[in-house]
Amino acid sequence: MGAVFYLTHSNEIAVNSYSEENTEYNAQAVEYAYYKRLLADPATGEMPPHIHNRELAYSQLLPYQSDIKRSEKWIQRGPDNLGGRTRAIGINLDNVNEILAGAATGGIFKSTDGGKTWNKMVCPLYSITCMVQDQRLGKRNIWYAGTGELSGSSGSGAGAYLLGGGILKSTDGGNTWTVLAATAGTSTSAFDTEFDGVWNIVIDTSNHVQDELYAATYASIYKSINGGTTWQIKRSGSGSASYYTDVAITSKGIVYATLSSESSQKGIWRSTDGDQWVKINPTNFPATFGRITIGIAPSDENQVYFMAAVTTNSGLKSTNFQGVDEWNSLWKYNYLSGNGSATGGEWFDRSANLPAKGGDFGYFSTQGGYDLYVRVKPDNPNVVFIGCTNLWRSTDGFTSTNNTDWIGGYAVNTVRPNYQMYANHHPDQHNFIFHPGSVSKVYSTHDGGISYTNDVMAANVQWEAKNDRYITSQFYTVAIDHSKMFDHKVIGGLQDNGTHFINQYGLGAWHMSMSSDGSFCTIKNNSNEIYASTQQGRIVHLEVDNIGRSVKYARIDPSQLYRSDYDFINPFSIDPNDQKILYLPAKRRLFRNTDIDARPLTTDYDSTRWTTPLWEEMTQCIPPTGSEFSAITVSKIQKNVLYYATSTGNIYRVRNANSGQPSPQKISGINFEFGNINCIALDPLDSNSIMVVYSNYGIRSLFHTQNGGVSWQNVSGNLEQNITGTGDGPSCRWAAVMPLSDGKRSWFVGTSTGLYATTHLTDSPTVWIKQSPEGIGSSIVTMIETRPEDYYLVAATHGAGMYSANISSEWQTTSIQAIKATGKFEFSVYPNPVSNGSIGVVFTQPIAVVPNFTLYNINGQKQAVAIDGNYLSTANSMRLKTNTLAPGIYWLVVQQGQQSSTQKIIVLK
Repeated sequence: MGAVFYLTHSNEIAVNSYSEENTEYNAQAVEYAYYKRLLADPATGEMPPHIHNRELAYSQLLPYQSDIKRSEKWIQRGPDNLGGRTRAIGINLDNVNEILAGAATGGIFKSTDGGKTWNKMVCPLYSITCMVQDQRLGKRNIWYAGTGELSGSSGSGAGAYLLGGGILKSTDGGNTWTVLAATAGTSTSAFDTEFDGVWNIVIDTSNHVQDELYAATYASIYKSINGGTTWQIKRSGSGSASYYTDVAITSKGIVYATLSSESSQKGIWRSTDGDQWVKINPTNFPATFGRITIGIAPSDENQVYFMAAVTTNSGLKSTNFQGVDEWNSLWKYNYLSGNGSATGGEWFDRSANLPAKGGDFGYFSTQGGYDLYVRVKPDNPNVVFIGCTNLWRSTDGFTSTNNTDWIGGYAVNTVRPNYQMYANHHPDQHNFIFHPGSVSKVYSTHDGGISYTNDVMAANVQWEAKNDRYITSQFYTVAIDHSKMFDHKVIGGLQDNGTHFINQYGLGAWHMSMSSDGSFCTIKNNSNEIYASTQQGRIVHLEVDNIGRSVKYARIDPSQLYRSDYDFINPFSIDPNDQKILYLPAKRRLFRNTDIDARPLTTDYDSTRWTTPLWEEMTQCIPPTGSEFSAITVSKIQKNVLYYATSTGNIYRVRNANSGQPSPQKISGINFEFGNINCIALDPLDSNSIMVVYSNYGIRSLFHTQNGGVSWQNVSGNLEQNITGTGDGPSCRWAAVMPLSDGKRSWFVGTSTGLYATTHLTDSPTVWIKQSPEGIGSSIVTMIETRPEDYYLVAATHGAGMYSANISSEWQTTSIQAIKATGKFEFSVYPNPVSNGSIGVVFTQPIAVVPNFTLYNINGQKQAVAIDGNYLSTANSMRLKTNTLAPGIYWLVVQQGQQSSTQKIIVLK
C-alpha cells in the first residue's frame, strides 16, 4: 500500500506490537518520513506547492531527442501482464467494448476490445483518481477525469497536492484530454485550488438543459452547470479543511455528499438540487471519522450505504498482521420523506457485521481509507460489495455475519510468510463497476491493475486479469545480471507487487519471485539466484526457475535489526567483486555480512531473521548527528572500497570495508547542498569519476568529481530552473554512466519528469537532453542499471513499467529538438485568466529590444502568438493577442539573448 498523508488531520491509528519483529510499527509513519526526507525542500521542510504540474510544464521547455530512430532505442519491457494502482475506470455506454482506465501514476488508457488490450491516450497529467462519462444521449463523447491522489501518492512523494492538476475533460470519447481551465488555478508556485486533489466526479443525468456535474475535492464539494467551465462551492466548512470528501447522485438528481470530521461541515449531507443541503447524520454517528464513501442502491435509490474509515473508538475494531488497530463503520440509510433529515430518514448501524474472518488476512482493513468503497448490486439492494484490502460480498446487506464471502484481494485463508493473492485479483481495492446492462459482470480495480469476472455472484468468483498492454506498474528499483553479456534477465521491486522477474528481450509477461511490497534487489552473477528485499528491510536469498518463480529460500537480514530500524525503501549493496559480501545500512547503523550464502536455501520458507555472527556492525561508520544513511554502493574497480551518503548531504569513502572496523573518509564537496543524497553513481572504468544525486526539490541536484572527491562541480545545468536549484526543476532520483565505444561517456539521470542524458558535464551549464520522449516520456524514473560490456541500460519507472536500451555512441543520446536558454529574467502577465482577446506582458526592468515570444499549450505544442498592435507598448510592457486561442492552459516563454522566463496563462471564453 502507499497510504501517506502530508497534511495534519484527525485520523489516528493505534499501534500494537508486531510479534514477528518484536516492535511497534506504523506503516504510514514510516512511508511519510521516507518521502519527506526524499523530496521536501530542505529550506521549508515541505513539498513545494503544486510542484508536479510545475515540473511537467518546465520539462516541456527542455531539449529532447527529435529523431525517433535515435530516441526510441529504448524498448518497453513491461510488465504487460501486471498493472499498477488503478482508481478510475469507466465503460462507454455507446460501445461496451470501449473501456477507459486511469492509473495513479500512469495516465489514461483505453481498450477497444473489452479489456483484452490497452493503449495509452494523450493526457497532460498522469495522476488519475476518478473518471465519469456523460451518459445522456448525444453527450456520451464527453468524459471527465479527476487528478491528484490524496491517499497513497507513492509516485512522487508524500505530498497530498503533489500530483494534482485539476479536472481533465475529453470531448472525443477519451482519446485526448485537456485540463478544465477553471480547475487549474492561476499560480504555478502555490496551492491555489482545491482541484489539485479530486476524490470523485458525478454527473446529473436528469438535467437535460444544463451540463450539471459535481466534484468532491480536498476540502469541498463543487458544482458546475456548464460542463466544468465555472464552479461554485456547495459544501466546505470553516476552520480546518475536510481532507476527505465524496459525492454520489441518483438518476433523479438527488445528491449525497460526505466530508471528514476536520471541518465545521463534517458529516453526511443530502440535497435535491445541489444548492440547498441538509445534514442527515444519525444521532449516534461517530464523532471522529476519516474518509466516507457512498453506495446508492440502483434498484431502490432511497437505500444508501455509507462506509466510513477511521471511526476512532466506534464501529468494528480490527487488527492487521502488522499489529495496527483500525476502527471502521458501515451504515445504511433509508430515505422516507421530506428532506430526509430527522424522521425523514432511518439509519441502521451495520458495523458489527463487517468481515472478521480471522487468520493473517481475514481482518477488515481500509489502511486508513487508502482502499475503500461500497457498491450495491444493480437489481438487489441487499447484495453489497465492500472494497478494502480484500473484496467482500454480503447477500443480506451486512445484517449478519453469516452471508459474507471473501471474493478478492488476498487468497482466502492465506498465511504469512509466503502468502498468496486471490487468483487473477489483487489486494487493495479502489473501484468496482458493473458491466452496463448486467447484474453479474464486473470490472474490479486495485493495486495490481484491472480484473474482470462474468459472475460476481458465484460461490467461488473466477477473475480474469485485464492488464495486457496496460503498462502502469510502479517500480522502485531494478537489477540485472552484470556478468553475462546479452543476458535478458531483469528484476525489480514494485509498489505492492513484490519483486517481479522477466527473462526475455522486449515486451513480455513477468512473474513474481517474492511477494509483499518490493524494494532493493540484486541478481547473482551468471546464476538463477537473486537477493530481494521488501519494504522496511526484510531480505531474502532466492533460487528461481527459468521464468522467475521462487523454488528455494533463505531469509538473511540480521536479527540485530527490527522492522522499525529500516527506512521505507531501504537500500543494500552487494560487493560486485565478491557477491558473498553484503552491506546493509539501517538509518544510523551499518552492518556487514561476509558470507550471505552461508544460510542454506530450503524449499520451506523460514521467515525468521538470521542470528549469525557473520552480521557485524561497522561501528566507525556513523552518519553525523541528525542524519541517516541515504545511499550506498561498492566499487568494482577498487576492491573493498565502499561509498555511502547521508540524508544531510555528505558522502564518505571506506577503504578495506570487508573486514575490521575501518574509518570512513569524508569526501564531500565544499559546494554541496544540505539535502538527501539518493544515489552515488560510480564510473565503472574510472575510480576518480563519481556523481552524487540530491533528490530534494529546491536545491541543486547533481554534483560530479573527476578527482576522487578532492573537488566537485555542480552539473545540474538545465535540470534546474534557477542556478540556485530553486524553481520548477524536477526531482532527480538516480544517475548512471555508460562508457561509449569511442571512449567518451554518456551520463543518464532519472527524474520525476523522465530520463535525461548528456555527454558533456560542464559548469557552463550542463545541457541535459530528454530521452525516449515517445516511450518513457515524462514518467517518473526511479532507478537505472548499466552493463558496459554490451552497452546495456535498464530504466525503472514508477507508473510506466520498465525500459531498456543499448547505447554505444554519442549520437544515440544527443540528437535534439532545441536547446532553450537557462538564464532568467522576470515578467508578469495580466489579466490572468484572460477572456478579452489580449494579455499584457509587464517586465520588471525596461527592455531595449522586443524579446521573442513563444507559446506552448499543455501538451507542449507550439501555438501562434502575435503582438497586439492596437495597444501602445512602453519600455517595459506590451500586449499579445489571445483571441485565436482555444480555452485552456498555456505556457508563455519570453526570451531575450541568453535570458528566458516562463509564465502560465489561462485562457477563458
